[in-house]
Amino acid sequence: MKRSFHVLGSSIILNILVKGSLKSLGIFLLELRKQQNIDPSLSAWIPAIAYTLFALLSSPVAWLRDRWSSRAVSLVGSIFVSSGFLLAYMPTLPALYIGLGVLLGSGGCMVTISGSLEINRMFKSGKLGMAHGLSLAGNTAGGLVVPAILAFLMEDWGYKGSILLHTGLLLHTIPASLFFSSERTGKKSKTETEVKKENVDEKESTQSVFSNPKFWCFIWGQASTTIGYTNFGLYLPLHLNSVLDYSGKEAAIFLSVFSFGDFVGRISGPSISDKTGFRWAWYCGGLILAGIMMLAMAFKVNLFLISVYTVVAGVGSGIMVGIYPALLSDELGADQLSHTYPASITVAGLLNLAGPPILAQVSEMVSSYAVMFVMGVSLILGALPLLMLMLIHTFRRE
Repeated sequence: MKRSFHVLGSSIILNILVKGSLKSLGIFLLELRKQQNIDPSLSAWIPAIAYTLFALLSSPVAWLRDRWSSRAVSLVGSIFVSSGFLLAYMPTLPALYIGLGVLLGSGGCMVTISGSLEINRMFKSGKLGMAHGLSLAGNTAGGLVVPAILAFLMEDWGYKGSILLHTGLLLHTIPASLFFSSERTGKKSKTETEVKKENVDEKESTQSVFSNPKFWCFIWGQASTTIGYTNFGLYLPLHLNSVLDYSGKEAAIFLSVFSFGDFVGRISGPSISDKTGFRWAWYCGGLILAGIMMLAMAFKVNLFLISVYTVVAGVGSGIMVGIYPALLSDELGADQLSHTYPASITVAGLLNLAGPPILAQVSEMVSSYAVMFVMGVSLILGALPLLMLMLIHTFRRE
């Protein structure tokens, strides 16, 4: 039990630092556009590359983790993330694409996937939802703290100074990774016949999962989050700058407001769903709630209502993201989580490459209000297939 909580604590720290850095890319985009005079349509490819690699490498990282160990994969990812920010010290597009795009995206995937799968191995089903919720709450804690820290550093130390200081902060991911298992997760000492039989059984089991309609409903839902949830943190600072002429530091406050709501959702949603069941209803409800709040922000409203919509959108997003791994485990099997979780993120992640550049064009050609509308609609549509399927199954059982 003690080791389980060491793993959980490490996963939380890694999520705070790594996902907090990813969620702070909107602050960097605003700085690059205003101070470095980098074209918005070109800088939009930085988060597109980062989030696409973060998603697409999920399955390869899970495979690599089985061959190496959670510790080894997370250590390599930590080095990638730290090196990526150091490379971004040079504010040129090639360096930014490689540093904040390739290295941050691939390294972040290695760190977070290792943590999620390690938690799934260490905790039993009764506490699995709570453990995943707490771990993923580190994402929102990072989104709450890291943007505010970076905005403060930008103001006092400038772009290059803040990059160097944040790189030093990210180096703490290396010792945090040492608490993960140093052993390979694959079983040893098996005969050739046993290995062949296991491979056949695993292949048949995986094929049955991929032919399950629920899996493709999860893929659809994840695809919607790559447009709505992922890009909300990127475009909220730009929206506030466009509508209210907010600076990066002022916009970072609203990122923290969103992350606070996200944190509340990730803590409360999984814990309540552990007790009440019906995780799918909580998941769909979170998607729809967040989508409605983003739709509301597509209209001209006052500062108070923007604050309310932002925090409630965070709560809905947190419920949806926090419940997702445990929901996959419930509906598709805990033994398949190492396949279904990375695969769902990988397939849906293809949209990440197109999402930010397209939304950047929408923002330039129409307005930032239109971007909010697109993100809100995407989340609502993302919930509908799974909601309809589960309601049909529920009525049939009754």
